[in-house]
Amino acid sequence: PYVDYTIGEKFNRRKLIRRLRNIPEYEAYYRKEICVTVQNVFSEERLFPILDRNRQLIESELLDEPFIFYPAETVQYDFSNKDSQTVVIPAMKQYIRRKRARLIEEMDTLGITCRESSEPIAQGDVVINEFVASADDEGNIEDPSGENEDWIELYNTTSSEIELSDYFLTDDIAIAQKWAFPEGTTIDSEGYLIIWCDEDDDQEGLHALFKLSKGGEYIGLTHTSGVIIDSINYPEQETNVAYARIPNGTGNFVSQEPTIGGNNDGTSSTSDGEIADVISLFPSPVQNRLEVRIELNTVNSIPYSIYDMMGRKWISNSLPLNQNNVSIDVRSLPAGSYIFRYGIEGRRAIKFVKK
Repeated sequence: PYVDYTIGEKFNRRKLIRRLRNIPEYEAYYRKEICVTVQNVFSEERLFPILDRNRQLIESELLDEPFIFYPAETVQYDFSNKDSQTVVIPAMKQYIRRKRARLIEEMDTLGITCRESSEPIAQGDVVINEFVASADDEGNIEDPSGENEDWIELYNTTSSEIELSDYFLTDDIAIAQKWAFPEGTTIDSEGYLIIWCDEDDDQEGLHALFKLSKGGEYIGLTHTSGVIIDSINYPEQETNVAYARIPNGTGNFVSQEPTIGGNNDGTSSTSDGEIADVISLFPSPVQNRLEVRIELNTVNSIPYSIYDMMGRKWISNSLPLNQNNVSIDVRSLPAGSYIFRYGIEGRRAIKFVKK
């Protein structure tokens, strides 16, 4: 079928497209998708090998067909890599080259420039670390808009920050580039990133344009080049139960209580277990100062970090020795829900709300 890759004046005559492109975030997403199309989808490097493979599959049978619609010479030419002005229907490779050149010309006219894509990171550098494929209000995990949604947690296993501008999440193995990370999205070294799977991309935070299936399906993290960085085909899930890697970041997936934005590993230290149920926070919602009550004299200081619901770390420090009440200034935090993680590798967590 004929595919119209026109992006210039012809599209501007269409009122709905014109109105959508007047919205800055839609225009930015549109331009990014054009660049992805030119660089990785509608390109000779990607499409010509597909044509060659298909030719090997069907050419001999096609030429032996007694009721072939076109002469054999036309069929052979259509599989060729030649340019010609003497035929009504151009060869497929010629068609691709011409349409791609026209698309690039229109991009230049519109002032659309594409940065060079990054090389894909190594498999294992960023992993699908944990997810919940069925969430409701009994799970007590809310997105920045206060809604209980499915979510995916990525974990950066490296000691360097990684930019995700050239990466995608998908729930369909046949559509590798289903949802693109917004330009400039990063994940901290040894940090976590939360993506809400609810199709609410107009809300604060990262919201994928697909939902997860409780009955089981595929999740993939892919690069714009087509490389699959990480993926999983998961089985049927329970509501508000996470499917998480144990050990954290490297192990197989197991079902357990969610540890959103933190280490998946269970308690393995006596000293950590001693503080599990003796720390409380108040007030919640909090406006200026978060009060931490410690009902135990600890031998060591207790490390803690405060994360938002996208997995971004806002505050990191330690609760001092032998102090039962500690006050933390949270005035710099935007309004929303947060996770207070404490103990060894942040294995313990308490949720609070900043107003």
